[in-house]
Amino acid sequence: MNILVRQPGGLGDIFFIQKLCKVLAQDHEVYHPVTHQMWNAGADQLETGKVHCGVNLPIPNDSAVYDCSEQYTLAPGRGKDEVMTSKYDGANIDWTDWRDYFKYKRLPEREQALKNQLEIRDGEPFILCNKLYGFQKWHNGVGLTLPENYDGKIIWMHPSMTQKLFDWCWLLENAEEIHLVETSINYLIDTLDVKATKLVAHPRHWKNTEPCVGKLFNQPWQWVEYEREFWRQMVPEELE
Repeated sequence: MNILVRQPGGLGDIFFIQKLCKVLAQDHEVYHPVTHQMWNAGADQLETGKVHCGVNLPIPNDSAVYDCSEQYTLAPGRGKDEVMTSKYDGANIDWTDWRDYFKYKRLPEREQALKNQLEIRDGEPFILCNKLYGFQKWHNGVGLTLPENYDGKIIWMHPSMTQKLFDWCWLLENAEEIHLVETSINYLIDTLDVKATKLVAHPRHWKNTEPCVGKLFNQPWQWVEYEREFWRQMVPEELE
Protein backbone atom coordinates (compact mmCIF):
# COMPACT_ATOMS: atom_id res chain seq x y z
CA MET A 1 0.00 0.00 0.00
CA ASN A 2 1.09 3.55 -0.70
CA ILE A 3 0.67 5.94 2.24
CA LEU A 4 0.88 9.72 2.12
CA VAL A 5 1.80 11.04 5.57
CA ARG A 6 0.49 14.58 5.78
CA GLN A 7 2.76 16.70 8.01
CA PRO A 8 4.37 19.19 5.64
CA GLY A 9 5.38 21.78 8.21
CA GLY A 10 6.36 22.33 11.77
CA LEU A 11 10.01 21.27 11.94
CA GLY A 12 9.60 19.86 15.45
CA ASP A 13 6.52 17.93 14.31
CA ILE A 14 8.51 16.50 11.41
CA PHE A 15 11.26 15.40 13.79
CA PHE A 16 8.72 13.85 16.15
CA ILE A 17 6.99 11.69 13.51
CA GLN A 18 10.14 10.12 12.11
CA LYS A 19 9.33 6.92 14.00
CA LEU A 20 5.77 6.93 12.65
CA CYS A 21 7.00 7.20 9.07
CA LYS A 22 9.77 4.62 9.45
CA VAL A 23 7.59 2.02 11.14
CA LEU A 24 4.89 2.42 8.49
CA ALA A 25 7.61 2.07 5.83
CA GLN A 26 8.41 -1.43 7.09
CA ASP A 27 5.28 -2.69 5.33
CA HIS A 28 4.27 0.13 2.97
CA GLU A 29 5.61 2.70 0.53
CA VAL A 30 5.54 5.90 2.59
CA TYR A 31 5.62 9.39 1.11
CA HIS A 32 6.22 12.34 3.38
CA PRO A 33 6.23 15.66 1.47
CA VAL A 34 7.51 18.72 3.32
CA THR A 35 7.53 22.40 2.44
CA HIS A 36 10.51 24.15 0.89
CA GLN A 37 10.92 26.12 4.11
CA MET A 38 11.14 22.97 6.25
CA TRP A 39 13.47 21.31 3.75
CA ASN A 40 15.85 24.26 3.76
CA ALA A 41 15.70 24.60 7.55
CA GLY A 42 17.10 21.11 8.06
CA ALA A 43 14.71 18.41 6.84
CA ASP A 44 17.14 17.80 3.97
CA GLN A 45 19.62 16.39 6.52
CA LEU A 46 17.22 13.81 7.92
CA GLU A 47 18.15 10.18 7.45
CA THR A 48 14.73 8.83 6.51
CA GLY A 49 15.64 5.31 5.43
CA LYS A 50 13.00 3.84 3.11
CA VAL A 51 10.65 6.81 3.57
CA HIS A 52 10.28 9.07 0.53
CA CYS A 53 10.73 12.54 2.03
CA GLY A 54 11.23 15.80 0.17
CA VAL A 55 9.57 18.62 -1.72
CA ASN A 56 7.46 18.14 -4.85
CA LEU A 57 7.29 14.37 -4.38
CA PRO A 58 5.44 12.40 -7.06
CA ILE A 59 2.63 10.89 -4.97
CA PRO A 60 0.86 7.82 -6.41
CA ASN A 61 -2.84 8.48 -7.05
CA ASP A 62 -3.92 5.45 -5.05
CA SER A 63 -2.17 6.60 -1.85
CA ALA A 64 -4.04 6.37 1.43
CA VAL A 65 -3.77 9.61 3.38
CA TYR A 66 -2.63 9.64 7.00
CA ASP A 67 -3.15 13.20 8.24
CA CYS A 68 -1.17 13.74 11.45
CA SER A 69 -2.93 16.99 12.30
CA GLU A 70 -6.36 15.35 12.36
CA GLN A 71 -5.62 12.40 14.64
CA TYR A 72 -6.57 14.05 17.93
CA THR A 73 -9.94 15.11 16.52
CA LEU A 74 -10.73 11.60 15.31
CA ALA A 75 -10.35 9.85 18.67
CA PRO A 76 -12.99 10.55 21.35
CA GLY A 77 -11.64 12.15 24.50
CA ARG A 78 -8.43 13.46 22.97
CA GLY A 79 -7.85 17.12 23.74
CA LYS A 80 -5.28 19.81 23.10
CA ASP A 81 -2.82 18.22 25.53
CA GLU A 82 -2.59 15.25 23.13
CA VAL A 83 -2.11 17.17 19.88
CA MET A 84 1.43 15.80 19.52
CA THR A 85 1.13 12.29 20.92
CA SER A 86 -2.11 11.66 19.02
CA LYS A 87 -0.21 11.87 15.72
CA TYR A 88 0.60 8.21 16.32
CA ASP A 89 -2.93 7.13 17.28
CA GLY A 90 -4.32 6.16 13.88
CA ALA A 91 -1.39 3.84 13.21
CA ASN A 92 -1.44 2.31 16.72
CA ILE A 93 2.30 2.95 17.10
CA ASP A 94 3.99 3.78 20.39
CA TRP A 95 5.51 7.26 20.31
CA THR A 96 7.61 7.16 23.48
CA ASP A 97 10.94 6.25 21.86
CA TRP A 98 10.53 8.70 18.97
CA ARG A 99 14.06 10.10 19.50
CA ASP A 100 15.62 6.72 18.64
CA TYR A 101 14.24 7.06 15.10
CA PHE A 102 15.12 10.74 14.68
CA LYS A 103 18.38 10.43 12.73
CA TYR A 104 20.20 13.13 10.82
CA LYS A 105 23.49 13.91 9.18
CA ARG A 106 25.67 16.46 10.93
CA LEU A 107 28.03 18.60 8.86
CA PRO A 108 31.07 19.42 11.04
CA GLU A 109 32.40 21.99 8.60
CA ARG A 110 29.17 24.00 8.82
CA GLU A 111 29.11 23.74 12.61
CA GLN A 112 32.71 24.98 12.71
CA ALA A 113 31.90 27.84 10.33
CA LEU A 114 29.15 28.99 12.68
CA LYS A 115 31.54 28.81 15.64
CA ASN A 116 34.01 30.93 13.70
CA GLN A 117 31.32 33.42 12.73
CA LEU A 118 30.36 33.83 16.40
CA GLU A 119 34.02 33.84 17.50
CA ILE A 120 33.52 31.00 19.98
CA ARG A 121 36.57 29.00 21.02
CA ASP A 122 36.62 25.54 22.57
CA GLY A 123 36.21 25.79 26.34
CA GLU A 124 34.92 29.36 26.25
CA PRO A 125 31.82 29.88 28.44
CA PHE A 126 28.63 31.00 26.72
CA ILE A 127 24.86 30.88 27.04
CA LEU A 128 22.72 30.05 24.01
CA CYS A 129 19.29 31.65 23.63
CA ASN A 130 16.46 31.61 21.12
CA LYS A 131 13.27 33.66 21.12
CA LEU A 132 12.23 33.04 17.49
CA TYR A 133 9.59 30.45 16.62
CA GLY A 134 7.50 29.72 13.58
CA PHE A 135 10.23 31.47 11.55
CA GLN A 136 8.60 34.88 12.05
CA LYS A 137 7.31 35.23 15.62
CA TRP A 138 9.11 36.28 18.79
CA HIS A 139 8.76 35.37 22.46
CA ASN A 140 10.02 38.48 24.22
CA GLY A 141 10.12 36.83 27.64
CA VAL A 142 13.13 34.60 26.92
CA GLY A 143 15.68 37.19 28.01
CA LEU A 144 14.06 37.54 31.42
CA THR A 145 15.52 34.28 32.74
CA LEU A 146 19.14 35.05 31.83
CA PRO A 147 21.51 35.39 34.80
CA GLU A 148 22.61 38.87 35.81
CA ASN A 149 26.28 39.82 35.47
CA TYR A 150 27.14 36.74 33.44
CA ASP A 151 30.84 36.86 32.56
CA GLY A 152 30.64 34.82 29.37
CA LYS A 153 29.07 35.43 25.98
CA ILE A 154 25.33 35.39 25.43
CA ILE A 155 24.46 34.18 21.93
CA TRP A 156 21.05 34.69 20.37
CA MET A 157 20.17 32.22 17.64
CA HIS A 158 18.91 33.77 14.41
CA PRO A 159 18.37 32.43 10.86
CA SER A 160 20.47 35.28 9.47
CA MET A 161 23.50 33.36 10.82
CA THR A 162 22.44 30.07 9.21
CA GLN A 163 19.14 28.67 7.93
CA LYS A 164 20.10 25.12 8.94
CA LEU A 165 19.09 24.12 12.47
CA PHE A 166 21.63 21.29 12.62
CA ASP A 167 24.48 23.79 12.20
CA TRP A 168 23.82 24.74 15.85
CA CYS A 169 24.52 21.24 17.21
CA TRP A 170 28.00 21.94 18.61
CA LEU A 171 26.86 25.17 20.22
CA LEU A 172 23.82 23.45 21.73
CA GLU A 173 26.04 20.70 23.12
CA ASN A 174 28.60 23.05 24.67
CA ALA A 175 26.55 25.96 26.06
CA GLU A 176 26.59 26.42 29.84
CA GLU A 177 22.90 27.29 29.80
CA ILE A 178 20.13 27.23 27.18
CA HIS A 179 17.13 29.56 27.28
CA LEU A 180 14.52 29.33 24.55
CA VAL A 181 10.91 29.41 23.49
CA GLU A 182 9.51 25.94 22.91
CA THR A 183 10.25 25.03 19.32
CA SER A 184 11.97 22.40 17.13
CA ILE A 185 15.21 23.00 19.07
CA ASN A 186 13.78 21.10 22.05
CA TYR A 187 13.48 17.97 19.91
CA LEU A 188 17.03 18.33 18.62
CA ILE A 189 18.44 18.82 22.12
CA ASP A 190 16.83 15.54 23.21
CA THR A 191 19.23 13.73 20.84
CA LEU A 192 22.40 15.61 21.81
CA ASP A 193 24.94 15.22 24.60
CA VAL A 194 24.40 18.65 26.12
CA LYS A 195 26.63 20.06 28.85
CA ALA A 196 24.21 22.76 29.97
CA THR A 197 23.39 22.67 33.67
CA LYS A 198 20.29 24.80 33.12
CA LEU A 199 17.68 24.31 30.40
CA VAL A 200 14.88 26.90 30.46
CA ALA A 201 11.83 26.69 28.19
CA HIS A 202 9.33 29.52 27.73
CA PRO A 203 5.85 28.35 26.66
CA ARG A 204 4.59 29.39 23.28
CA HIS A 205 1.00 29.09 24.49
CA TRP A 206 -0.23 30.27 27.87
CA LYS A 207 -1.39 27.04 29.49
CA ASN A 208 -1.19 23.96 27.27
CA THR A 209 2.42 24.05 26.02
CA GLU A 210 4.02 22.08 28.86
CA PRO A 211 1.16 19.52 29.15
CA CYS A 212 1.29 19.01 25.38
CA VAL A 213 5.03 18.73 24.71
CA GLY A 214 6.74 18.52 28.10
CA LYS A 215 6.14 14.77 28.28
CA LEU A 216 7.93 14.23 24.97
CA PHE A 217 11.39 15.15 26.24
CA ASN A 218 13.94 13.39 28.44
CA GLN A 219 15.97 16.52 29.14
CA PRO A 220 15.16 18.26 32.48
CA TRP A 221 13.53 21.41 31.11
CA GLN A 222 12.52 24.14 33.54
CA TRP A 223 9.21 25.46 32.21
CA VAL A 224 8.57 29.12 32.96
CA GLU A 225 5.12 29.89 34.32
CA TYR A 226 3.44 33.10 33.18
CA GLU A 227 0.52 35.07 34.43
CA ARG A 228 -1.93 35.34 31.55
CA GLU A 229 -1.71 39.10 30.97
CA PHE A 230 2.09 39.16 31.14
CA TRP A 231 2.32 36.17 28.79
CA ARG A 232 0.10 38.06 26.33
CA GLN A 233 2.50 41.02 26.43
CA MET A 234 5.45 38.73 25.69
CA VAL A 235 3.82 36.86 22.76
CA PRO A 236 1.18 39.26 21.39
CA GLU A 237 0.81 37.32 18.10
CA GLU A 238 0.19 33.89 19.61
CA LEU A 239 -3.05 32.04 20.15
CA GLU A 240 -3.81 31.24 23.77
